[in-house]
Amino acid sequence: LLDAIDHEIGAGNTLVVLTADHGVAPVPEVNQARHMPGGRLADAQIERAMEDALVQRFGPGQWFTAASASMPYLNLGLLRERKLDRAEVESVAAEAARHTEHIARVYTRQELMTGAVQRDPIGNAISLEFFAPRFGDLYILPEPYYLFDATGTTHGTPYDYDTHVPLIFWGGGTPARGYPRKLATYNHS
Repeated sequence: LLDAIDHEIGAGNTLVVLTADHGVAPVPEVNQARHMPGGRLADAQIERAMEDALVQRFGPGQWFTAASASMPYLNLGLLRERKLDRAEVESVAAEAARHTEHIARVYTRQELMTGAVQRDPIGNAISLEFFAPRFGDLYILPEPYYLFDATGTTHGTPYDYDTHVPLIFWGGGTPARGYPRKLATYNHS
């Protein structure tokens, strides 16, 4: 491909830029073999803790619709039927999730909508990720190197291993050197 481009526009006139859209979490079993932190979390454990708290506070019912463990969606029909305040239900579920082992932070939809989150790199990253029409009612962030997935690895946390990606410029008179600093993309429009 590069030879064809050089042939078309002339050798030395091509600038190639390589990057990625995300990093990746280390496989927990590899970290454990290296005596490093990490592990796999059981979706059912955190879901059970939230369900139990909601049942204790508001009574029995199917409190969540199908969702991932990290971003559950409340059953809004049940909330309307019982005339419950969504923010209060979110808060009860979030408190239960926060007390589950290896959970670093839990944000409610209400907190994200109102900007009531910690203003640090993690809180800022989660706030930027929030898109109300598609976001769950909670955002559950495990501790670094802990995954909800049963096998393999994943991505999507605000931790360095997930956000560290290469950005390589090659050719077109670009000098050979490294820039060990953080960069961010943003839209001027």
